[in-house]
Amino acid sequence: MGEQGIVVIVDDIQVGCGRTGRFFSFEGCYDIKPDIICLSKSLSGLGFPLSLVLLKADYDVLPPAAHTGTFRSNNLALVAALRALQFWTDAEFGDRLTQTCEIFAAEVASLSRRHEDIITGIRGRGMIRGLQFRNGDLAGAVSERAFSLGLLCETCGKDRDTIKLLPPLNVPIAILKRGMLALESALDHAAEHPSALC
Repeated sequence: MGEQGIVVIVDDIQVGCGRTGRFFSFEGCYDIKPDIICLSKSLSGLGFPLSLVLLKADYDVLPPAAHTGTFRSNNLALVAALRALQFWTDAEFGDRLTQTCEIFAAEVASLSRRHEDIITGIRGRGMIRGLQFRNGDLAGAVSERAFSLGLLCETCGKDRDTIKLLPPLNVPIAILKRGMLALESALDHAAEHPSALC
């Protein structure tokens, strides 16, 4: 519990499990000690439905089986999660992830600079990045063009004006760069045909 008597809860459902470059999103940038942490999404390592709620012992007041939800485990998800979590016991995995995060950040920043006429901002850190566009139509067109080139990147945000980039944490650098080239091609196409996207 925080100094003000407030329970500190971190929602790491999408940005946990290494997505920001460290296992938990708050590590290395926020000096907090959460009372409760929610995990899901990347937890199983293969996209199987699975979630966890980590909590301090003082808050563990529910009897067994009293907490239910739609993302309780199944055997395959548990086995996949166990394997995915074992990656974090290898120091080299963390080192490679740090290097990949740096390369990814540089690639995203370079694309943004080259296409500042249509990209209005960059969001995120680590291996979760968002490119914000002037409008949702533009973001949607870039997403569709990227898909036709073999790159899956969905739009998000209140106005669907941001493309979300979520490469696998263990993506080889060569494949990461191939994906960024596909995105660059989609951006080039959008920049060359602006009248169709306004």
